[in-house]
Amino acid sequence: MSKLIVVESPKKAKNISQYCPNDIVLASGGHVRALPTKINAVRPDESFALTWQLVEKTEKNLKSIKDAVQTVDTLVLATDLDREGEAIAWHILEYLKEENALPKGLSVQRVVFNAVTKESVLKALKNHKNINQDLVDAQIARSALDLMAGLGLSSMLWRKVPGSRSAGRVQSAALRIVAERERDIIEFKSQEYWTIHGNFLSQAPEYSLEAQLVQFNKEKLEKFSIVDEAQAQAWVEILKNLSYHISSIEKKAVQRSPYPPFITSSLQQVASSVLGYSPAKTMQLAQKLYEGLKIQGEILGLITYMRTDSLSIIPEFIDQARAYIRQKWGNEYVPTQSKHYKSKKHSQEAHEAIRPTDLKWDPVMIFPMCKDHIEEWKLYDLIWKRTLASQMENATYQQTRVMIENDDHSVAFRSTGSILQFSGFLAAYQDVAQEEEKENNRDRALPSCLREGQVLKSSELSCIQHMTQPPARFSEASLVKELEDLGIGRPSTYARILQVLQDRGYVRKEKKRLIPEELGMLVCAFLKNFFPRYVDYDFTSNLESQLDSISMGDLAWKKLLEEFWGPFSQALDDVKSVSVSNVLERVEDQILDLYVSNRQCPKCKEGRLELRLGKAGPFTGCSFYPDCTYLSGLQQEDSHSQGDLGEHPISGNRIEKKQGPYGGYVLCGDKRVSSDSFCSFETLDLPKALWLLNLPKVLGTHPDGGEIVLNIGRFGPYLHYAGEFFSLKQKGEDLMNVSLESALERLKQKKRKAKLQRSETFSKRVNTVKTSPKLESDSSSEIKKERKKRSVTAKKSVAVLKEVSEQSKTVKKRSKSSLEEVLSSKNKGSTKKNKVISTKKSGDSLENKDNSTEFKEIIGTLDKKKSKIKKSSVSSEPSQMGGDRRGI
Repeated sequence: MSKLIVVESPKKAKNISQYCPNDIVLASGGHVRALPTKINAVRPDESFALTWQLVEKTEKNLKSIKDAVQTVDTLVLATDLDREGEAIAWHILEYLKEENALPKGLSVQRVVFNAVTKESVLKALKNHKNINQDLVDAQIARSALDLMAGLGLSSMLWRKVPGSRSAGRVQSAALRIVAERERDIIEFKSQEYWTIHGNFLSQAPEYSLEAQLVQFNKEKLEKFSIVDEAQAQAWVEILKNLSYHISSIEKKAVQRSPYPPFITSSLQQVASSVLGYSPAKTMQLAQKLYEGLKIQGEILGLITYMRTDSLSIIPEFIDQARAYIRQKWGNEYVPTQSKHYKSKKHSQEAHEAIRPTDLKWDPVMIFPMCKDHIEEWKLYDLIWKRTLASQMENATYQQTRVMIENDDHSVAFRSTGSILQFSGFLAAYQDVAQEEEKENNRDRALPSCLREGQVLKSSELSCIQHMTQPPARFSEASLVKELEDLGIGRPSTYARILQVLQDRGYVRKEKKRLIPEELGMLVCAFLKNFFPRYVDYDFTSNLESQLDSISMGDLAWKKLLEEFWGPFSQALDDVKSVSVSNVLERVEDQILDLYVSNRQCPKCKEGRLELRLGKAGPFTGCSFYPDCTYLSGLQQEDSHSQGDLGEHPISGNRIEKKQGPYGGYVLCGDKRVSSDSFCSFETLDLPKALWLLNLPKVLGTHPDGGEIVLNIGRFGPYLHYAGEFFSLKQKGEDLMNVSLESALERLKQKKRKAKLQRSETFSKRVNTVKTSPKLESDSSSEIKKERKKRSVTAKKSVAVLKEVSEQSKTVKKRSKSSLEEVLSSKNKGSTKKNKVISTKKSGDSLENKDNSTEFKEIIGTLDKKKSKIKKSSVSSEPSQMGGDRRGI
């Protein structure tokens, strides 16, 4: 029985074809149908009828599937095993039905496999099933929700917040997370506190011990018990004169459990912290590992499906892992019972965690075969170690706590340390775990000769100042974790959402941290004020729960859309009547309170700074405009990515340097100038910024007349003169020193180069004519024959043109409109060429088909031969059209 197996990616199709050589394996290329980004794509008034359109990039693949299905007995839909994959299989089948392309008696099967290996694929083909309509409905509901929310919110943004790009159900919630963290950072007030540390000596036996003060005057110290240096120094003076001894030693065994196997979010987080990969890059590499690399002459899928939020692992693999651990490290590293991990809310338990497909492919063993795939190998090594470690015994530490007190027990110091006694899972995961242990550097080995009652002497007492730190900005990995913890989005959407936020110019990534742009803060403020429900974390998370209910058959997808659309459409109607000025008034204080501490205009001293919008995003301007023209961008203090360079000497506006999605730039008022092609962002200072803002700069007048202008464009610095552009190679101060004389020299060089290029081009054409196959013969008869042929062609064309011209003269007497056309043509130009074109149009208007057709055919022939005639150095008979062949 012949089969057509349809998968998503071409690489997977190629790999599976080696397991099924007698079947046809084709790739859909991903999604084949989607909802167009139009309002009528989802029609609530028609019981949420949907309009699907083919995805352009996959139309060719669908055509191949349509043709191939006519030649087989069985159609096997083997798209990915998540909801998107189920929906793709459904769309392929629906497309074939609509095209009437399903042969009678065709068997349609749905198969899923978690790994692209021969064993997994062949096993899946034997255990086929039907398409799960509940999963399809959940994906349809998600697509419809995203479209309705995205179009609705985006349309309001475009009208009410000019310069904004888009909004979305998950995108806007993610933007809110980043924006609120930035607000917390800006509003954070650092607080000072101090700690006191001592170094204690023992003489018999000799050792030293470091400890921190935890009790003073019989009171336990809190974080802010010591608030300044004066208090700390006063306490140190008291502590110096006391006698100390070890009052207690506590030892206990502490176990550290292994990490669970990877899911999509945790893989992105650890790959970011350990390997430095972005979530998008991690998913790209994981996709390659899933689809397969060439190992020992065979393409093998090395990991299971990488878009998952389930922590479960099949029993067969757990047994293999336990056997491998026992063989490599010994029985003590194998727990008595296999470890099972509980997945979080919203997870799809039918999936597996991300794991190696077979532990026999040890990363060390396959490394020599992966030299062309080093990045993929590093990620595979991480997955392999994590999976093994998840099934190993706990690590055991001996933790020791030593208390040092004075004689009356009013003062106490504490020292802690820990020693690894049994490595357990760290035997496989030590190098990765060390990345996390860097933060816990207080744990250390303590002297082994400690005993209670030992007398100690304080050899050194020091006080250390500390400042509370604001919460850290999100990295891509930590934002993924936050989204996961809040139940927002799905594993397959995280990387895409992060990329969208950056592409829209709402967030930028700097030193691996996500920083919201002012426009992103403004968009977030608008949505929180006018659409608070739809950027609420709980609301977005509850939608995910309802989508899960649809996938389990507990909720109808149209019911969910009805519950969403009613309140949402009402919210849209309420905001339609709000003006842009009202929007700015509503969010002004929320934005300016973050960025502008003093609202008084620094220029006129009387006006008040107000929030405004421009092409470069939000900025501030004086309320006395136009009497006062002060403008300034929103400048955040202590920003590493942007800086206040100073005041413009003429306008009085603040000059700032910033980083945008397309690089560095200078901002002054509403004017923005790119700086990357001029100098590096770090070296951009006030003089350079002023020079940039002065562009375009007139260098002087050319001796032949006309101004020479210096400017910077998309492709770098250039000169502009007489409608022509001349590129420059100078940068930075060299560009600032370009004078009129150097500009004139550059123009001369450009003209000399252009003249030389024209000369070389002419020489090549002459050489081409000399070596023409038709003229390279020395026979004079051949040359005469060629001349005669061209002469006849020219004469014939002129005769036909004359005939058409005579007919058009007759037409002039009959048709007023044609006469006006000819007169109009004469006014435009007196050349015979223009007259011929005019008469041709007149002839066509009276349907002189025979002559017009012949005329068109001859003109077409002449166009084809024109280049050959122009290249030829052999002259034919003089043209009857003024001797200029261009007239033909």
